[in-house]
Order: sequence, then structure tokens, then C-alpha cells
Amino acid sequence: MASLPLNQPQRLLALQVSVEVTLVTVDVARAVLGCDSESVSARVDCGQLIWVWDVAAPGANHRRELRFWTAELRSLPEGRQTADPQKVISQVIGNTPEGRQRSALLEVRFSMSPQHVRTLCDAGELDGPIAGHTRYISRASLEGFLLRRLVR
Repeated sequence: MASLPLNQPQRLLALQVSVEVTLVTVDVARAVLGCDSESVSARVDCGQLIWVWDVAAPGANHRRELRFWTAELRSLPEGRQTADPQKVISQVIGNTPEGRQRSALLEVRFSMSPQHVRTLCDAGELDGPIAGHTRYISRASLEGFLLRRLVR
């Protein structure tokens, strides 16, 4: 098996993300951008990446848990995705039949664990009904959460 020279960056990996996933972690952003996590954070802080949300649990003021919009990462380095926040948030959330989304789908779309979604619900950051054994998150709750958590 042939290996790449040590001084040549790997660019051969065709990294694909499911269309169901709209927000990804800093680790995925690192892989896409080819840099360390501090460099990714610096790009957020200087405004090079604009569609980033901090989804940290309440009380975690000393750290950020960032999620990056996949559409913006796909468009780099050609150009930034600029749009109205409401339109972007609508794309991030996707379809919400009956004005709600199953929490299991939210876990996939936002790259969150079930425990993290439950923590956000318990803290009142997200809300919606539980029907049977399924938790649903209301669209209004998702929109408010994303508007509040957009890193500016």
C-alpha cells in the first residue's frame, strides 16, 4: 500500500455527511478544514465561520460545545454561506410534521447524544410533548434555541 509523503497533506478522503445531519461537531469541522480545534475556534471568533451554535448545557459557561452548519463547511473555501438567520435555522431544523420533531431525529440532525437532548429539555432550553415513549421537540422551541445559541 502506497503512503503519502510526510510533507503532503491528505486530501484524498472524500468525507461525506448524510443529508440528515445539519450540524456537526468540532471534530468534523477539524477534519473538513484540516486544522486543530484551536484554529477552528479562532475561525469562529474572527467571523470566518458564521453559522455556528453553542449547544453546551446550561451552567457550562466556562466551555463551549460548538456545532457547525454542514452547508457552510461544504461551501468552504469558495465562499461563505450568508443568509437570513431565520432561513438558515429553518434549513437546520428541517421538516417538523405537526410542528414538532422526534428527539431521536434531533440527535442525528444536531450531532447530540440522547443524554444531552434530555439535559437541554430538563433545563427548559428545549420543550415539547412526550407521547408514549417518544419525546418530541416543538419547532418553536428549536427555533428559539438556535436563535439564542448562535455564536456572534
